[in-house]
Order: sequence, then C-alpha cells, then structure tokens
Amino acid sequence: MLAKKTLELNPHHSTMKELLTKVKAAVDDKLDEPTEDLAMLMYNMALINSGFNIDEPNNFTGRLQRLINSGFGLEREEPIEEIEVEVDTDADEDGEEGASSSAPKVDEDEEEIIINGDSPLETEGVKVTEATPESEEIITDQEAHDDL
Repeated sequence: MLAKKTLELNPHHSTMKELLTKVKAAVDDKLDEPTEDLAMLMYNMALINSGFNIDEPNNFTGRLQRLINSGFGLEREEPIEEIEVEVDTDADEDGEEGASSSAPKVDEDEEEIIINGDSPLETEGVKVTEATPESEEIITDQEAHDDL
C-alpha cells in the first residue's frame, strides 16, 4: 500500500500570506511570471525536503537562476555573455610538443596541499590538488580537524 502524499501549508507564514495576496490580485486567475516562479520554487523545495524527485529539474534550475539574477539586481532573463578561451595544445611550458604530464606542476613559491577526494582548486599562493595513491602524505579528516 502506497502512502498518500499530502502538502501542508502554514497560512500564518509571511510567504504564504504574500502569495495569497498575489493570487487574489491576479487578473483572469493568471499570476505574473515572477510570482508563478516563486510558487513553483516553493512547491519544488517542499518535494525535495520530503525526499521526492522533481519531474523537470531543468525548469527548477531555470526558475532558481531567474531568482538569483533578481537577487543580484540583474534582469530576470539576463543574457549569458559568451567568452572565447584560446587553448594552446601544441606545446607545454618546457617547449616540448605534445608532451604531457599526469602530475600537476607546482611553482616553487606555491605551497601544495593535498585534499582527498576533491578536485583541483587554486587559491592565492596555494595550489590544492586531488589526492592520488602516489601522494606521499594523505591527511585524514580527523587529522585535518585536530588543528581547528
């Protein structure tokens, strides 16, 4: 026997009060796009919090992106500026053609920190690389937290 899904709303919550005001003010029972996006985001958040999957995750992320744009003061449909990046694959830093190394290069003035399971990251003056079995020293989670 499957459990019946129930969506409970708190009518005293400020967001629900504001949504009700917007619904009552809607012309021809049609919400404006920003209000509809927010209502659908709240519904999808409830699904995720309850452990359910979202039927159309692309719609969810699109609404979320428009909300993020609004939060940063951008247009809701702010166009994405495409940039071109030139990649020189003919020669490496040593001038050898086609040569590649599986080990990342570390500048002499950079400190290398190895974090198990994370992807390579760059920070100011510190290069963080992914741990490999060949790494000399792998710090466990407990050892990393001992310093805190």
